[in-house]
Amino acid sequence: MSVRSWGSIVLLSIVASVCCAQSSIKGTVTGLPGATVLLLRTYDSTLVKGTVADNEGKFLFEKVEPGTYDISVSMIGYSTHRQKATVDGNISLPDIVLVEATETLDEIVVRGDKPLFEQMPDRLVVNVQSSVVSSGNSVLEVLQKSPGVTISPQSSTISINGKNGVRVMINGKASQLPADVVVQMLDGMSASNVDRIEIIATPSSRYDAEGNAGVIHIITKENLEHGTNGIVGLTAGYKWAETLGANFGVSRRTEKFALYSDYSFLRTHNLHKMDLERHTNAGMSVVNHSHRENWTDQHNLNIGAEWQVSKNFSVDVLLTGYSRRWRLNAVTDDVSENSPDSTVTTRMNINERNFWQGGTASVGLQATPGANSELSVYLDYLYYRNDNPSFYNNLTDRVRTSMIDLDKTTPIGTMVVKTDYRLKVSPSFTIESGIKGVKSALTNDVLVRTSQNDEWMIDPVFTSYSNLEEVIGAGYVATTWTVPDWQLNAGIRYEYTHTSIGTPQQEGLVDRRYGYFFPNLIVKRNLTGDKDLQVSYSKRITRP
Repeated sequence: MSVRSWGSIVLLSIVASVCCAQSSIKGTVTGLPGATVLLLRTYDSTLVKGTVADNEGKFLFEKVEPGTYDISVSMIGYSTHRQKATVDGNISLPDIVLVEATETLDEIVVRGDKPLFEQMPDRLVVNVQSSVVSSGNSVLEVLQKSPGVTISPQSSTISINGKNGVRVMINGKASQLPADVVVQMLDGMSASNVDRIEIIATPSSRYDAEGNAGVIHIITKENLEHGTNGIVGLTAGYKWAETLGANFGVSRRTEKFALYSDYSFLRTHNLHKMDLERHTNAGMSVVNHSHRENWTDQHNLNIGAEWQVSKNFSVDVLLTGYSRRWRLNAVTDDVSENSPDSTVTTRMNINERNFWQGGTASVGLQATPGANSELSVYLDYLYYRNDNPSFYNNLTDRVRTSMIDLDKTTPIGTMVVKTDYRLKVSPSFTIESGIKGVKSALTNDVLVRTSQNDEWMIDPVFTSYSNLEEVIGAGYVATTWTVPDWQLNAGIRYEYTHTSIGTPQQEGLVDRRYGYFFPNLIVKRNLTGDKDLQVSYSKRITRP
């Protein structure tokens, strides 16, 4: 018996994409913590990234591609500072000093412009309508340019300050969809209909405990002027192919009654291409070519009404509709050469469809029992349905070897009931409390068929039918205490969860029950000048 020793195999990969070394830009705004700092492309002034100067006035832009940029620094009461920066490596800017805005005018016009970023004790507010960043962009693209937020298109995840597990809310309603679906929804939601985005890294006890990284709260535009108002917007662009969008909103508001609606549509058409070559010292090689063309059409519709029944009591109703149709046609070719006289070619054709559609209905009651108290009760019902048909056709040396037909249907229904009470005990002390109940149910019906010898057969390994029911009950108490130079936010939340998963053959495959307390604390101390010191703590959860 002989033993043959093989040397190590060296792989050489060539990917048909351009990779650029990325650099960083850092600087200091002298004496002005909280200043808004924007990184803009010089040739068209589009926003690349944005941030807020820290308590020492320092700021940092990481992973900046080489090129020429404009640095814009602004703060209310000061003239905007703008300077150019050429990036070909890590650079440090000279200290930036903003000049107080002093002008002599013939008349005084009081006008307030919100900065793009506002730093608050527990959140960062992105005023979308205060910048051209909303023009032609989706909500996901706005988030990608916001400080502390990272989007991973490959894994369809959102992280805040490097932590995964983000809860997304829209107009106070928590999304009940999976994280990857939320990312897809935000990618098709036009920023033109959004007023502001709140990035809450340390949520108070009034928010659900779900999401280790915190909460992203999206607030759409609302016109509070009396009379009839409307807005229309169109978007047209070209990347590899067309990007088209439209949005409109109309509202009618009187002293006692308001009716409003808004609609947005966004269509994107993209192509992803990849060429890959791999060679080994043993003489083997693989050449891979992938051509993936996809289309996305997304519609969002909101219709609402508000009725001020009396001075201390009001009712509001909200209906929403959502539809997202994603289509993919892909071809992947592989040429494998094991030796000069042994070559195998394979081709995979993929036709995949992913359709999400749904709607929500919400009824809310608001009352003010006293001059310093507020009470609200909400009942929400959410329904979504996912259809995901796919077809795979595999060929080897131009001969069909297999076909796979997949069909997946998932309807999801969720009922939410909650009530909140807020009491302003004194100008410096406020207490809030509330209870909430959520019941969700879904079924997942997956049918997989394979073709062998031109005969279709059900694949028992991947074909499945399962159902899930989940009930969550919660209660919380939160307080805010403010005295000169100090602010304290403290609260505690309790949540109990019961999750049950089963199949027609076996009920109670998973029967999980658990309950936890979730405390939170924020202490802020104003120091001399414009400096402050803040310490925060919160406990949160990401459910399986």
